[in-house]
Amino acid sequence: MKEKNIMKSWKYALAAAILPASIWSATISGIVGAPAPGTPVAGVTVYLRDGNSTGPKIDSTVSSVTGAYTFSNVATGAKTLQAGKAGYNTVFVLVGVNTAGQTITQNLSLTINNNTSSLVGTVRKASDSTVLAGVTVTLSGNAETGRTKVTDSLGNYRFDSVGTGTGYTVAAALTGYNSTSVGGISAAWNSSTTVGTMYLTRNLGTLSGTIRRTDSTTVPIQGAKVVVSIAGTKVDSTTTDVNGQYTLTVNAAAYTVSVSKAGYKSNIGMATKDTTATVTFGSNTTLNVNLTPAISTITGTVTRGTTTPASGAKVVLARRINNQAATPFTRLDSTTTDANGIFVFSNLIAAQPATQGQYRLFITMTPLGSTVDYPNGTAQTNLDTITVAVGGTATRNVTLTNCAVGSTLPGCAPAGILPLSSSKSQDIRFSTMGDRLILDMGVSNAVRTVSIFGLNGTVQYQVNVPAGESQAVVPATLSPANGYLFMVK
Repeated sequence: MKEKNIMKSWKYALAAAILPASIWSATISGIVGAPAPGTPVAGVTVYLRDGNSTGPKIDSTVSSVTGAYTFSNVATGAKTLQAGKAGYNTVFVLVGVNTAGQTITQNLSLTINNNTSSLVGTVRKASDSTVLAGVTVTLSGNAETGRTKVTDSLGNYRFDSVGTGTGYTVAAALTGYNSTSVGGISAAWNSSTTVGTMYLTRNLGTLSGTIRRTDSTTVPIQGAKVVVSIAGTKVDSTTTDVNGQYTLTVNAAAYTVSVSKAGYKSNIGMATKDTTATVTFGSNTTLNVNLTPAISTITGTVTRGTTTPASGAKVVLARRINNQAATPFTRLDSTTTDANGIFVFSNLIAAQPATQGQYRLFITMTPLGSTVDYPNGTAQTNLDTITVAVGGTATRNVTLTNCAVGSTLPGCAPAGILPLSSSKSQDIRFSTMGDRLILDMGVSNAVRTVSIFGLNGTVQYQVNVPAGESQAVVPATLSPANGYLFMVK
């Protein structure tokens, strides 16, 4: 199109050089006014086009301070006048130049474009006046029904093509802050109006309270963990002070509040007590929570044979979470039996309801001399699980039996259970050398295999002892004192 217009312009220039001047002697002039002729508008650009409004531009001029414009030496034929200026709607007028030397007066009337105003402003934090990016700013009033802009990295926003008028409102909103707005804004015609700076304050409130014991509500719990979350996502957390008190400053919202401390439980036996709280802007929400001391107990008596107390027996307590057979037991604590063979594990988180966890006992004993005792593998020892009620006591008595390899004595371990046996009932000795544990089992004419079992019942280590040798060496960490069980075959 540009090349076509250039060619036409060259044609007119060539025609002007060849044709008689008389046919170019027409004149078109007039006044540009708004909103009606007679109210002059200066600085309007007026184009003269050949033909209709899409024809090539032949000439151009700018209206004077009186709104006057003039085109001279216009050739005969149809012509179009195009007039426009910022803030006004562009106008097209078709003019017919019929004879050479004709003088045509054509006034042009511009209409005001009322949608050429702009509103600009900035959003900042009220606390320190730093700019806020990502704020949603909404414009309303007059013909505006909710157009939005988002502040840039400098906190600035801009609305263009705003209608001239008054009564505009801009509102700023950002998550975590209180919304604010400015009303009564006037938009000046064909100009930019600065709204000014809007300041947002944080939408904060506080959540505070005291964590106490359920059994004695005057006794605070120090070091309890308080976690607030929304839809499972952690928002903030803190721990209680020496007076059991906590305070969290968070955005106003509805929260799930979880309170926990080792050695305490909720009123249904869970390690964490969950509740809800709604924090409101500019105020404090008080939430006090009581936790129950985890005073559930597992106890019992370990005997050798049916009546002799097993004093000094090693008792290991382990727990398996979620009651799944594939989940290994995790060691929690250990103790040794007293002179009466009694053991006690207290301050336990109860496995309530039962599907939340199970306990298991592992018991070994290496008395003075060289006799080695071990769990007898029946349903009352290492293959059994224990569920203890909230605040309750579970009792589990265990009988230990001396067994030699291949023994068929009552109470000795059947195949597949986890006994600790020796080649001779009176002959297995443990000694430590650095990071190694040496097993002295005496000489045998047969090859022997030492299998070491962990608390979850699986083999953790195996070593073969050749015929004619008396010792096996294993890592010292696998000592019976750490709850490991030995099988020699």
